[in-house]
Amino acid sequence: MDRNYYLEETKQIFNKIHSREITGVLAAHTINNLWFILRKQFTSQQRREIISSLLNLFEISSLNKDKLLAAIQRDNFSDFEDCLQDECAAAVHADFIITRDKNDFKNSKIKALLPGEALKILF
Repeated sequence: MDRNYYLEETKQIFNKIHSREITGVLAAHTINNLWFILRKQFTSQQRREIISSLLNLFEISSLNKDKLLAAIQRDNFSDFEDCLQDECAAAVHADFIITRDKNDFKNSKIKALLPGEALKILF
C-alpha cells in the first residue's frame, strides 16, 4: 500500500520471492485481513487482482482447529491475530516472521525481524 517505512526493503524481499530465490509464506487469514484493509484504496476488482497476485507468489499456511486452539491457550500474546501468525509460521517451520513491529512478536515461537534485518540474513 506504498507505506513509506520499510517500502524499499519490502520490495527487495518481494522481488526475491518473485524470482524464487526464497519462499514466502502467508498465513491463510492474512488474505481476509488484506481484503478488509485494501477496501479503502481499491475497488473490489482491484483487490481481487492484488490478492490473486499474492496467492500466485506466496505459499499459504492453512489455519485449522489445532492452530486456533493452540493460539487461544497462549496468553502471552496481546493480539490474537499475531499469535495466529506465529502458529502458522511455526507449522511451516519458517525461519522467521517479517514484520513492521517486532514487539508484537516478542513471545513468538518464530523469531520476528524487520524487513531490513531479514535482508541482511538472507543476502
